[in-house]
Amino acid sequence: MRGPFVASPFSSSEFEQFVLSRPYFEANGLILAIDESGAALGFVHCGFGPAEPEKNCWKLDRALGTVALICCGDDADVAATLVSAGRAWLESSGAKVIYAGGRSPLNPFYWGLYGGSEFSGILAGTPQVHEAVQKCGFRKVAESVLYEFDLTRPEPRHVNNAILRRESKFSVLEDEPGCPAWTSLALESFHTISIRIAARSDNAPIAAATLWPMSLYGRSDGVSRMGLIDVFVESSHRRKGYGRLLLTECIKCVAELGFRRLCVQTDAANQAADAMYQRLGFDRVGSATLYRLEVS
Repeated sequence: MRGPFVASPFSSSEFEQFVLSRPYFEANGLILAIDESGAALGFVHCGFGPAEPEKNCWKLDRALGTVALICCGDDADVAATLVSAGRAWLESSGAKVIYAGGRSPLNPFYWGLYGGSEFSGILAGTPQVHEAVQKCGFRKVAESVLYEFDLTRPEPRHVNNAILRRESKFSVLEDEPGCPAWTSLALESFHTISIRIAARSDNAPIAAATLWPMSLYGRSDGVSRMGLIDVFVESSHRRKGYGRLLLTECIKCVAELGFRRLCVQTDAANQAADAMYQRLGFDRVGSATLYRLEVS
């Protein structure tokens, strides 16, 4: 695995921390490919999502499976063998719907090791994996766009931001609890920062976002990154400029902390979010595709 959205290299202790030690990890879902000499050629990691992702429930939904990650170098034959093995294991374990590439609620797999600010499918930089999952019967169901903001540039400005600031107040909260259990599990290894906007008049929530340090992704290029997730604006305050204000405050916060890039992902079908990131000066730097297979 290579690229700016893959933690490389990562140590065996990090693999233990981010993958093997997770409460949902199943040893039989980690399938290795080895050659005749016993040398490893790659692996596929399969698993299941939570039955109730928005609640503090650890029961797994075994009808909903994922081929979470395929690591095979550039060998298309190894990729195809691993995907087939992963599909077969998930079917034998009861999966009725199988996804290739993690995405909520299958997203804690490899969070912090693969995918950038979120784990949202198979990165475009691994064409042999895309080919393998398509040959195995999976079809594309969603695409995520990866953006970065270069924090050496000035923060974006807008004339309405000053007006909105007078009508609202900001909170910066570190390691703020309250996320659903499944999301908390994904983030537990990171020092998170929550940015919140509330009405100055009655303290009613307006917008919020979460930041987390992507420290494992700067090893190949020496660029420090912060990930941006859970960007949300209350429905009654949308289309008023609060989304733009929230992102501006996130950019300012991350720049003051000394990071060089702010990373975020959005669904390619979300045209409004896509346009907003581009207007604010975010650069499109990659994409990831999610695949789905219904088991007959």
